[in-house]
Amino acid sequence: PRMAGPDPDLGPGLGPDPDLGPDPAETIVDAVAVRGCGTVGCEVDFTGEGAAHAAVRAGNVQVVAALCRARAGVAVPGPRGITPLHMAAAAGQLDCVRLLVGAGAPLEAREKEGGLTPLHVAVQSRQLEVVEALIAEGADRTSRDNRGLTPLHTAAQLGPAGAPLLRALLASTQSAVAPPLLPAAVNAADNSQRVTPLHLAAATATVAGPAGPTAGGVEPSIIDNGSGTDESGRKGGACSAAEAAATEAIQVLLGAGADTRATDSSGNTPLHVAAARGNVAAVRALLEALRAAADADADADGGSNHLLITTTASLANSSGFTPRQLAHAAGHHAVLQLLPK
Repeated sequence: PRMAGPDPDLGPGLGPDPDLGPDPAETIVDAVAVRGCGTVGCEVDFTGEGAAHAAVRAGNVQVVAALCRARAGVAVPGPRGITPLHMAAAAGQLDCVRLLVGAGAPLEAREKEGGLTPLHVAVQSRQLEVVEALIAEGADRTSRDNRGLTPLHTAAQLGPAGAPLLRALLASTQSAVAPPLLPAAVNAADNSQRVTPLHLAAATATVAGPAGPTAGGVEPSIIDNGSGTDESGRKGGACSAAEAAATEAIQVLLGAGADTRATDSSGNTPLHVAAARGNVAAVRALLEALRAAADADADADGGSNHLLITTTASLANSSGFTPRQLAHAAGHHAVLQLLPK
């Protein structure tokens, strides 16, 4: 069943006709609230959902507003733990989101199947304005779902499409509500494979774009050879516009302090992941980041950066494979031309 969105049986968004006066449903809810029957809307139907769920699904902002004024069922979860705020966040219903949060809908409510918060859901559904609104209201950008994935992981799985969402999640308002995220949050690892957001961005940074995140989150094998490959990379020169777009999520994460040398449970760095998948643009971006870090280290130590780059780019994973060996095994020739021998 769908988590959210307009019910095709109800129409795309039923609301009051300005020529007919106020929405009758809104008037009834307000009238009951005035009489002191504050529990109206808290009842659930045969599916286990309340009036606020139905109003959000129908896109009826006026009824949602009336229910919020009455504080009626705005925090009541459905049988799968999905609250009206989850539904509004998934559907990009910004007005409903603001109304529900203002009426006390819990920002950190978790649905039962995946442990997703409304912020996770908004990111997953690519609802940028809702993401920004939830963050402004104090939603926890470091909250973890049942797999240990934060909203940053969720955005990184979207590949190039996740870049604006990552930027919103990492932006600081310099306030107590949304302070800067610490590097530890940017480099948070999930529960099973210990992958960071940068691992996921490296896996999905293809010029053509990813096929999309898997329903359950992290894919079964982060270095599944050949998945989403991009063998259109050039042998040198500045990144093309397509490559720049493909690696935007990587650049956003790197700018926030993502660790290029972080390893997952199998000892893979983000470079291992990009090389194994043949993501030329990602390999190029990660090598440039390693080169910049090596330059800084060399300046500090008075040494050469060449050895630092070669050593870091040639790290073996837990199975003894370097990024170059993974690319060679998968036949990613364009990647081999970029990696140091």
